Amino acid sequence: VDRGTPAVDRRPRAVRPDVDGRFELGGLRPDGTYRVYVGLDRSPRSPMAGESTEAPSGERDLRLVWRPRASVRGRVVRRSAGTGELEPVESFVVWQAKGAPGDDEFDGRALTDESGEALVSHPGGVFRFDGLRIGEGEQVPYTFRVRAAGFEQLVRRGVPLGHGDHVDLGDLELTPAASLRVRVVEAGTDLPVEGARIFLAAAPDRDTLGRWRLWDRPAHSSDKIRFAESDAEGRAVLQLPTRRPWALFANADGF
Repeated sequence: VDRGTPAVDRRPRAVRPDVDGRFELGGLRPDGTYRVYVGLDRSPRSPMAGESTEAPSGERDLRLVWRPRASVRGRVVRRSAGTGELEPVESFVVWQAKGAPGDDEFDGRALTDESGEALVSHPGGVFRFDGLRIGEGEQVPYTFRVRAAGFEQLVRRGVPLGHGDHVDLGDLELTPAASLRVRVVEAGTDLPVEGARIFLAAAPDRDTLGRWRLWDRPAHSSDKIRFAESDAEGRAVLQLPTRRPWALFANADGF
């Protein structure tokens, strides 16, 4: 809506269309101009999305089109050492990228929560990417990468996605890998520090590590940095980078 209008006139309004797709929005300023969006259940993460357009109050010939977007789901699992059965891994970060890039070329986007931070907790090991935009008639390969502490990185390359497809990757089984166990303590007392932020990277990625240190925020979304936060005993486990040597840094509030 026009930026100069009072805040009360800029509040969002929503309405469900009739069975024939027609809708009417009321309570608008007679001389106002509004941007109209179409979505599903008011959710910006909907697998259906459409065009938006600006229209003046009183417009009666407005046309909005829903366009299906693709989605991908999967379940991350590990094999139990005791029973040999598959069991879910519920703490991990997953990325997606168009194409089939190599490890050094991967520039993906992490699955995030509503605040925009990388999503780490996945009940039942299940994740889902919604709203992947693919043109009608197109077939686009996607690559998915999963990283969890204590396991080798898993990459699924070249997953074909078409316009409006809903693909289930099934169970993605992680393999145990070398890990680094860290304990953060207070200097002089050796008391554990809970909630310390621990950053680990291969030495060639030291510049990226430095930027995350300056931002002073969790680095779960980084595809180059291994990140963990210490528990009540000051302990954390990080997956080791494949390249050596490594660079390690830790900080905590009040230190």
